[in-house]
Amino acid sequence: MNVISLSDSDALAHYAATYIAGILREREYTNLALSGGSTPRAMHEYLRQLDVPWDTLDLWLGDERWVPPHDAESNARMARDTLTDFVDARLHEVPFGGDPAIAASAYASTLSKLFDTPDLVLLGIGDDGHTASLFPGSPALAMGGTYVAHFVQAKESYRLTATFDLLATAKKIVFLVSGEGKLDALTELLEGSDASLPARRVADNASDVTWLVDDAASAGLMTTAVDRP
Repeated sequence: MNVISLSDSDALAHYAATYIAGILREREYTNLALSGGSTPRAMHEYLRQLDVPWDTLDLWLGDERWVPPHDAESNARMARDTLTDFVDARLHEVPFGGDPAIAASAYASTLSKLFDTPDLVLLGIGDDGHTASLFPGSPALAMGGTYVAHFVQAKESYRLTATFDLLATAKKIVFLVSGEGKLDALTELLEGSDASLPARRVADNASDVTWLVDDAASAGLMTTAVDRP
């Protein structure tokens, strides 16, 4: 596990874009899982300007809200607006309409045709320790398969998400974490005792994990080795 901290959110977005572009060039990966949220949004705006073999890449969503594809809350819309409308990569969106569970199953089938295992997965965390749409106490934590739908009581809505089983097979996972609001969560995830937190479970079971964070989020870390480029 590597933890790299940048001075602020903009420096983090710029560094993350360069870091991810380097991985995509050097490792010749063919698929990339995108994350929602403000930090990936800012990172995309830098990433789309860099030398990346976009035409070889299939992009997919680590999770999605159960909303129409042009809704402001849609992760697919954010990906289009900030990245895929500007590059030649193929974005595979979660189908919307009907039964969320059927949509999740259809998306799982799509992913199975794209790859055997995920190459590079980008993830964030919530202040409750969730990642993707794997929330503490949610039914998805015990679901098998690769992509599932479940109702999140705290959000009063359905979410569709990659499962622990799928994320555990990823060749590389990069967490992007920014802001003082994530300080307590990041400290608990990296130095706390609660190994049941979803983001902790993902990180503990992955083979190659890098945390890209900013100083506001990492200020509470006491025992973790942190690199500051």
